[in-house]
Amino acid sequence: DRVIKWLRRRLKRAADENISNLKFSCMEAQGFIPNIAPDSVNIFHIYFPDPWPKRRHHSRRLIDEKFLTLLLEKTAPGGSIYLATDDSDYFKQMQKSAALLKGEFESRLSHERMIGPIKTTYETKFASAGLILNYMEIKKK
Repeated sequence: DRVIKWLRRRLKRAADENISNLKFSCMEAQGFIPNIAPDSVNIFHIYFPDPWPKRRHHSRRLIDEKFLTLLLEKTAPGGSIYLATDDSDYFKQMQKSAALLKGEFESRLSHERMIGPIKTTYETKFASAGLILNYMEIKKK
């Protein structure tokens, strides 16, 4: 995360739960991901990135073809990228970006969480507000 407040909360939670196999970094994902070795990550989780809903801000969105290509390069064969958003326009953009990807992969869509029972703060908040949640998995072959 790039916001120190959230990093501090996650550090405390990890310490409270005695979880030691985590690393935290205060930076944008675009600055962090290029430093990861190719084919080395089993799962990327990107839930509820800022949708930048105003048309003039769409270029600031994290998920696009270029970023998904970078993630796939870092994903190990058989690994996955999990995405979630409550913004239907952003979800359509995510789908279009995934359709432009090259290489061996498959994607699936759902309105139900695809992996793990733990929900993010935004996920809980949006679900309790009755919003439709959109999930995507991109699995590298």
